[in-house]
Amino acid sequence: MIKSIMIGLCILLSSCASQSSLYHWGNYESLLYDMYVKPDKATPVKQIEIITKDIRFAQKQQKKMAPGIYAHLGMLYAQVGDEQGAVAALKMEKTLYPESQVMIDGLISRAFPGVPLDSDDQLTDATEAKNENNEANQDAN
Repeated sequence: MIKSIMIGLCILLSSCASQSSLYHWGNYESLLYDMYVKPDKATPVKQIEIITKDIRFAQKQQKKMAPGIYAHLGMLYAQVGDEQGAVAALKMEKTLYPESQVMIDGLISRAFPGVPLDSDDQLTDATEAKNENNEANQDAN
């Protein structure tokens, strides 16, 4: 009886220890908290910087960013007036999570009329160029 309980307990503990998150969330939860509770601490520029770092970290770890993070990033780029960055991030959300297509297409068509809604091969290039631009700006500071 005791042996069975010990085996069951070992199996239970080993199954808990082996679980890993399907997505990389990074600092997103604390970022959202700061955005609403301490807005001066989470300006759009600061949020872009933090999310971009989280994306780079996730790429190095070969993890997928959580749903909604690229959409949030796109809206932040739109707030600071960066249309190219906004559209690239929104299209990346749509590419990673096709179930968001209707919502993302609606956002793009209302915020950026005239921008094609189809996913294109330049999406990854635009996102990489945007990340390189952010890195150059950080190095300049």
